[in-house]
Amino acid sequence: MNEDGSIEHIDVPEIIRKTGIIPDGFSVDLIFDPIILAESLVERGLRYESQLPPEMLQSLKDRIMHDENLCIVPTGIQQHKLELLAASIYDMKESGGDGDEDEGGGGDEALGITELFERPSSQVSQRLDAESQE
Repeated sequence: MNEDGSIEHIDVPEIIRKTGIIPDGFSVDLIFDPIILAESLVERGLRYESQLPPEMLQSLKDRIMHDENLCIVPTGIQQHKLELLAASIYDMKESGGDGDEDEGGGGDEALGITELFERPSSQVSQRLDAESQE
């Protein structure tokens, strides 16, 4: 993070790529966090992988496991992000029903999952941006 609060992308040093060892004070972070997906699926009444169309499930797994979804950040930033993520999920639950709207037949209803997990992800990004400006 720069002095002005902006975040600068820096390539992973070669030594980390070779050894796979992350230095003390740093953590692996996922840009698209599977927690968002899991919470969103449960809220939609989808509790089993088999309730999603296979191609959608594979697409979601590919997105989560993609190397561009992974970053190494200072542990404090990663912990703060998780706190904000938890708050966003709580807000989402408070504002959005009891999770029984759809018992999860897949198909078109399952496509709404993508929209649902984008919202908390966006909220986390907005909160991080706002707090970095303070």
